[in-house]
Amino acid sequence: IPAYNVETTIIDALESILAQTYKNIETIIVDDGSADNTLEVVRRFIADKPFMYVYTKENEGVAATRNYGFQFVKGKYLLFLDADDLIDPRFVELSIEVFNRQPDVDIVTTQLRHFERVNNVYAHAPFSLENILKGNCFVITSMVKSEAFKEIGMFDITMSFHEDWEMWIRMTEKYNNVFRIDEPLFWYRKRRSQDSLCD
Repeated sequence: IPAYNVETTIIDALESILAQTYKNIETIIVDDGSADNTLEVVRRFIADKPFMYVYTKENEGVAATRNYGFQFVKGKYLLFLDADDLIDPRFVELSIEVFNRQPDVDIVTTQLRHFERVNNVYAHAPFSLENILKGNCFVITSMVKSEAFKEIGMFDITMSFHEDWEMWIRMTEKYNNVFRIDEPLFWYRKRRSQDSLCD
């Protein structure tokens, strides 16, 4: 979880992890040089939660922050979650079930539900090697194998926008067995302030 000035939303994100029906989860939060109380809020919240860790560094942006956090990952599977978004309580369990049933699957993705300012369900275009070059077929909160993410070179830290789409293009060049769960298990916050890059 990359965290930059998210003192008002990050606890919601962490609560959505604690609510998972699958419990063998390690959570790595990286404070990206926040100017608000994000770091203090997180430290208080995780003080009694042994599988949640927070690290802090100078502000470098989301791509570099995700890459930085990845060095602490010990799990076989990897899931990025932004600090103002949520995951359905069954997200991890259902994704792990797919990998267990079909070990050759590379990416498990889902539909998304917008919430707060907008409330609707959205599904990206189905993945194909053609579609991924026309537009992003994935939410960033899709589950991948940690080794695959490492092998492709992680995020391009020179990019400040569409860094996720560019990563998925490189990922699917080699790892393109994709399974989409057709349920909105990822909840994407459309902030009332309309100040995200997507706005």
